[in-house]
Amino acid sequence: MKKLLELGNDYAANSDWTDFALVKFCLCAMGILIGIGIPVKKKKMICKEQWGM
Repeated sequence: MKKLLELGNDYAANSDWTDFALVKFCLCAMGILIGIGIPVKKKKMICKEQWGM
């Protein structure tokens, strides 16, 4: 685990804002794709739990 954290810190030290923007963009796209893949019945249940309805 320490090695993984060291690698992450090295990446962050050697990156600029464009690298982080690309990572955030990819994570957002992945979340959208996962959300699209949820069946309609489950979406209603998840929305109710999320928003407390």
